[in-house]
Amino acid sequence: MYNVLIADDEIEVREGLKLKVDWEEIGFRITGEASNGLEARVYWLHGGMICSLRI
Repeated sequence: MYNVLIADDEIEVREGLKLKVDWEEIGFRITGEASNGLEARVYWLHGGMICSLRI
C-alpha cells in the first residue's frame, strides 16, 4: 500500500479527490492533505512524491 498526500489550494478539489476515487482498492492510503506547495514540500522532504494532475 502506498501513502498519498492530496495537495490543492481549493478544498473542494481535495475533498472531491478523496471521495471520487476508491484509493484503497487501487493500493493507496490517504495520509494527509495540503493546501499549498509549502505544506506539500514538508511531506516530500520526508520521503513522499509530489505529482501534479491536470484534470
